[in-house]
Amino acid sequence: MKKKFINITALIPARQGSKGIKNKNIKDINGEPLLVWTIKSALKSKYINKVVVSTDSKKIANISSKFGANVPGLRPKKFSRDTSTTESVIKHYLDNWSYKDETIVLLQPTSPIRHKHTLDRAILKFFKEDYDSFLSISKVKNHYLWKIKKDTASP
Repeated sequence: MKKKFINITALIPARQGSKGIKNKNIKDINGEPLLVWTIKSALKSKYINKVVVSTDSKKIANISSKFGANVPGLRPKKFSRDTSTTESVIKHYLDNWSYKDETIVLLQPTSPIRHKHTLDRAILKFFKEDYDSFLSISKVKNHYLWKIKKDTASP
């Protein structure tokens, strides 16, 4: 059964803590906080109906709201640790604030550079091909996080 091309939500997970760079999601990048680049990209989409930031931080929530994102509430700390999974953040959103038949477009704020048509082309392909999920990746020259040996991927 074909999915309905309605209720498309961009979900942006942006927690306060960070192992590497303190407060990275609100660090200034070319004049704006890092996560704002992702919010603006989602807001420019022809197909995304709502932009939601899932966060455990009042400061991130305020910045997100200022730039047009919806922050339905603060995410519990148990979903905001270094060991918390992205899946747990998505599940928390779905269990607490999601619409029925909502399509989620997960956008990481740490990937701020998106061509202006990338999201819309991906959304169109997702619906046209009737996929149940869709993942975008980029080739990285000479920087492998995973290695393939004998048909097995490992870090």
